[in-house]
Order: sequence, then C-alpha cells, then structure tokens
Amino acid sequence: MSIDQRSSQLLHVLIQKNSPISIKELAQNLRVSRRTVYYHLEKINDWLKKQELEEIQSVKSLGIFVTEDTKARIPKDIQLNSTIDYYFTAPDREKLILIALLTNNHSLYLKDFMSITKVSRNSCLTDLKAVKRTCYQYQLEVRFERSRGYFLIGSQFQIRKLFVDTFDYQTSSELSSEMTAIWTDFDPDLHDLVKHCARLVSHFQKNLELQLTSEASSQLSWQLAYSVHRVRLGLIVSLSTDEKGALKSSQAFQGASLIVDELSNKFNLTIPEDEVCYVTILLLSLRNHSERQLSTIDNIHAIVRKMVIDFQRFSCIEFDNYQAVEQNLLIHIRPAYYRLKYGIQPKNPLTTSIKEKYGEVFQITKKVVHHLESFVGTTVDEDELVKVDPGTPWSKEKAWAWYKNISPIKGCSYIPRTAVNTLEMWQKETFDPATIDQELGWAQKAGYNNVQVFLPYAVWQDEPEGFMNRLDEFLAIADKHGISCMPVLFDDACLSGKLEPVLGKQDKALVGVFNGGWVPSPGYSMVLDRSQWPDLEKYVKTIASRYKDDKRVLIWNVYNKPGPYLDSTTSFPLAKAALGWIRQVNPTQPVTVSVWENQESKQFLKMSDVVSINDYDGNNFKEFFTDCYRNCKRPIIVTDFLMRTVRENCKDRLALFAEYNVGWYNWGLVAGRTQNYHFIRFTEDGGTPKAERLPSYFRPTPLLQIHDIFWPDGTPNDQEEIELIQNFRFSELPHNLF
Repeated sequence: MSIDQRSSQLLHVLIQKNSPISIKELAQNLRVSRRTVYYHLEKINDWLKKQELEEIQSVKSLGIFVTEDTKARIPKDIQLNSTIDYYFTAPDREKLILIALLTNNHSLYLKDFMSITKVSRNSCLTDLKAVKRTCYQYQLEVRFERSRGYFLIGSQFQIRKLFVDTFDYQTSSELSSEMTAIWTDFDPDLHDLVKHCARLVSHFQKNLELQLTSEASSQLSWQLAYSVHRVRLGLIVSLSTDEKGALKSSQAFQGASLIVDELSNKFNLTIPEDEVCYVTILLLSLRNHSERQLSTIDNIHAIVRKMVIDFQRFSCIEFDNYQAVEQNLLIHIRPAYYRLKYGIQPKNPLTTSIKEKYGEVFQITKKVVHHLESFVGTTVDEDELVKVDPGTPWSKEKAWAWYKNISPIKGCSYIPRTAVNTLEMWQKETFDPATIDQELGWAQKAGYNNVQVFLPYAVWQDEPEGFMNRLDEFLAIADKHGISCMPVLFDDACLSGKLEPVLGKQDKALVGVFNGGWVPSPGYSMVLDRSQWPDLEKYVKTIASRYKDDKRVLIWNVYNKPGPYLDSTTSFPLAKAALGWIRQVNPTQPVTVSVWENQESKQFLKMSDVVSINDYDGNNFKEFFTDCYRNCKRPIIVTDFLMRTVRENCKDRLALFAEYNVGWYNWGLVAGRTQNYHFIRFTEDGGTPKAERLPSYFRPTPLLQIHDIFWPDGTPNDQEEIELIQNFRFSELPHNLF
C-alpha cells in the first residue's frame, strides 16, 4: 500500500530526524499550515497501523518522532525515492537555489530554479525571495539581468562563507546528492576534483600528525574543491595586509602552503597568497583531536579554565579530573575561536560543538560562554551577529529646538470605533474614512492636536500601494482638523493572545478584555527570523522616505513597548535595527522608541531623539521625570497613559505633565470594538455610570470606563476632562532639573 506524496514527504522528514520535531517547525519547513500537518499525520498513522508498525510518537513540549524500529522497517514497505518523486522542504529548496548561484557561471533563469526544486512558479518565486534574504545577511545581493539571468554580487570572502554554511556535506543525503548534481552540471570534473582534495587532506594529516574528525576531513575536501572552482573562474578572495601577516605566522599557514602547492601543480593554476591565507583560516577552524596544534592562542588555557570553573559552579558538581575536562574543551574552543574571529559560520560554533558533546547540560554551558566572547572581542548573540546599529540620535540642542518650536503635544492613541485592531482599521475592505473624519472632528473640538496611529506591516506587505493611499487619506483627514500624527511602525502588544497578525475578516475582541482583538506588528515570528528583516527594512524606509519632510507627521514612534509581551528583551534587536533603518532615510522629524517600565528597555531612552515612555504607575513619575531630564537632557513624551482607577485620573496627570513640560497621548479616543474602555466591576456600590450610552454588546454590567474620552455617540465621558485638555499649557521648567 502506498501513501500520497505530501504524507510521504512528511514521513521522510521525520525519518531523517534524530530527535523530536515540533508541529510548528514541520509546518514552517513544509510551508503548510499546522492543520495540514495534523491531517497528514493521521494518514501516516493509518498507514503505519496497516503495516503493523508503531504510530508516530510524541513527547510533551518537544515534538513528534518515528521510533528506531519503525525507521528500520519503513524502507522495506515504502520506496520513498522510487514509487514517488522526492519533494524537498522549503529550506532545502532555498539551499539548492543558493548552490546553483554559488557554483554556476552560466545564465540562470526562473525556469532553471523550477527545474532544480521541482515546484511551481509561485513557490519558486517565494523560495527565491527567501534566498535574497539569506544573501542579504552575508552582505551579498542577488541581481537579475535579462542577458545574464540571476547572479550574485558581493565580496568573494562572503561568497565563500555562504558556501561553507550552505553546502550539505552528508554525501548520503538526497540534498547533498542534488547539490552535487547541480555543481557537476557546470563542472563535469567535480568528482575527480573532490577525490583529489580528499587525498590531499589525508596526506596533510599524516605529515603534520593531526587527527581531524571524519566530518571535518569531508568538509575540508569540499571547501578546497570550491576554492579551486572559484580560482579557475578568476574569482579570488582578498584579505587585508595585517590579516595576512597574522595568518602567515601560524603553523597552519605552512600546511595550507603545502596543500595549495599541490593543487597548483595538479590543476596548472596560479593561486595567490590571499588564497593560501583563506585555506589557513579553513584549517584553523576545523576540530583537531591531536595534541599537536596548528596555532598558539595566548591565554586560551586561562579562558577554558574559567569556563570549567563556572560550569562546576552552575551545575553544582565537581569534576574528578578537571584537567582532562579542560583538555577536551580545548579541542572545541580552538576552532571555535577562529570561526568566531573570521565569521566562518553565522551560527554560534561554540554552542553547536559543545551541544554535541554535552547535550544534557547545554543550558549551563550557555552561561559560561561569555568568557570566550570577551576574549575574542565579539559576542555571539543575535544582536551582534546581524551588526545592529541604531544610528546616532539628534543632539540635545537640536531636540530641544524642535520641541520648543511646536505646541505642547496633546494627543491620543487613535483607532476608529468600528475597528477591533489595526488590521481592520487599514485593510481596504474595512477602512472607514467617514468614521475617522467624524471622530477626529470630535478630537479637534476637545483640543487634541496630535494622534498616535499604529501602522500594520502585514497590510503594507499585502498591498503596499493601496495601504500608502489610505495612509495619505488618513493624514489629509487629520490635517483638515488641525491634527498631526505620530506613526507607530512596530508594536509588540498582543492582548488578544495572538502572536501573529492574520489578514482578512477579524474576530471580535475577547469578551471583557481590554484591547482583546489587538495583534502585534510585524508578529512574533518575524521578530525572531532575521532572514525576513530585509522586508521589514524596506517597509520602514518606504514609509519614512515618503513622509520624512511631511509636516503632517510630527514624530516617528519606531517601536512601541518592545519587550514586555515577547519575553523581556526578545524584540530589542529589531527595535535597534529599525532605529538605524529610519535614520538612514534622514527624516526631518525626531524618532523615538516608546519604552515600558522595565529596566532593560530604558537603554532606548538615550538612543531616541526625544524620550518617550508609557505611564501607568504615576507614583514615582516626578522622580523619574527629574532623573530623566538630568541624565538624558532631552524632551519627554508620554505615549500611553490614563487608566481611570484609584491610582490615576486625568486632572492629576495633566497637572504633572504641565509642571514637567511633558507632551502626552492618552490611550483611546472613542469607545468601540477594541474595548479600550475596559470596564471593571465595582466591588461596593455596583453603579453603572453612563453604560446606557453603549450598544448592548458593549455592556457587561456593572461597569466603569477606564480608557477612551468619548462614547460612540460623541458624548464625552467627562466634560471636565475635555476642558482640561482644551486648557492644557506647559509651566516654566525649574532650572534645577538640568
């Protein structure tokens, strides 16, 4: 009995895995929904039962897997590669396209990539888009010209790095076979070239009395073959004079010279010294189990000793023979040092190698790796790897000149009452300019002069031109009412519990939950997946470029509250990157990141042109404002306040803002589908003030309005608040604040 192609593909992926894999990861690899994965798992289990084999097993919090017994018996029952075509996962297809670009000097067109990946035109275009994102991470660019097709542009050293990280060295895998076939199409002598390089590596080990792992030997053979391949094409690596000098002083350079001399003689090539130094880097980055080493790294033993000491402390154990542990760790640390130094692998080489050896204590190992990071002079965290640069903020003088030239900011976070979240506000089908016009008219009469408006990346990505047209229309409506805007480009808030925005018809807000339909932008997966950041960069720069000189845009809130919703500091790298992207556009308006109350996020105060914060705990804000002025010496804006409880009321808060010259945005304008009013049940008197003004589906009584200024019919929640807004003025700042 056979199973369909998709189920067979899924089963094959599981067979190849040596550890459990989550449903989410499977769905991402196959580019299908989780529902589709579950559907095919049922079909696979039905087939396994009929074959009297164990069903797919599951481990809580880890994922699913196929037992070893079933793996051993499946090939006898189903021929995955003969009865059906083999289908590569999306990441594998991307690697195949990359190998074609890296090894082929002929013209490559979309039809060639479709032939290689065996997928449709649309799927291939999606894969090609992912390939471009990967190349961007290596400072490489995929270009297209009619006469040349697709080709790579960039540093030869970066191209070599991309090959090292992309090629599959497991010669028995389908992926490796396909990669080799792609390369062989361009270089028919590849097989002989690799065999000769393998013999050289073996001879090299014997001469220098080294012990490379079989995996390292195989990798080096293929990498040498690729170097010869590039030299034949006249594509030479270039290194600085200082770097070459340092590499030539190592014993590895002598070994590299022997290898390069042999390759030059065998293939009648002139191989320059830069290439010898590149081979030296490859040798230094390989794991060597021999006591004889190819280089001496001053003080590396002391670093390893610190790591071992900390490891014992964190794990609450004491090694009987810590010298042996240190020696074993040195085998991993030496090549890791060079891989970190030269960036040969984008993934953390230290954690990868140590995880293989000490998998059960990997989390403890991560705690001691900082010793090596400090020693190398670079870190291996994601923030540093992508070279995030938040750019340089305005000078304090420029920030204050801007602030004193505008009216005191009196704003609110705005979304129309007919929208449950920003997707519904901005999508073509639900964009509601009539309601926006009416509500901003109410805002104008109340004394507002600015609105904070959240822009959803997902809508821009789906329909960039239409979105920009609607944003133009919104700005025109606001300007008609004397209101400028503070666009918010990214936002972590996900009070609906949904970490990813989904276009289309939006669900109602969760009953009784403030902002219970709100979704983040761009979404949790894109915050984590740096391969998609080039798209986010394009989004930021496209919008900022269009409005960078537009007086209707007063200020840019690049990221609202990075951190509290997504594991503390998870989104900090993206927030810093976004600051850098928008500053490359050089807008005339200031840029800021609005921070939460946690200490970690306060690093953004000094990265912003003007300080912006959320204020829902006013007890200590006099002290905070004073400290902020003295330390940052920049204007302060509160981008989120007003929770009508015993802690906070509009009168006291506006008085505080006036005293300290703080611009402000209260959360919400008109009670509506977002449920920003967020009612709380009274505990004593049970009253229901003004609830009758809401439609019935808004009224879980008894109620108290927490946010928003108006009811849906335009009636103010409190007329005194309207008067306070209209009459808001700054006081003279005390000179001792600075």
